[in-house]
Amino acid sequence: MTDRAEQRATMVNALREEPGSYARMLEDGTGVIYRIRPSDGGFAAG
Repeated sequence: MTDRAEQRATMVNALREEPGSYARMLEDGTGVIYRIRPSDGGFAAG
């Protein structure tokens, strides 16, 4: 598993356990806000 894939898997697992809003800067400097909420036993991201 590459470092990037491992980071993504870790992030997905963390988001499942702690719904909320998360901010992230992309490589090009663009800011993104993810909103995570429970949905039918899983989660939905927007």
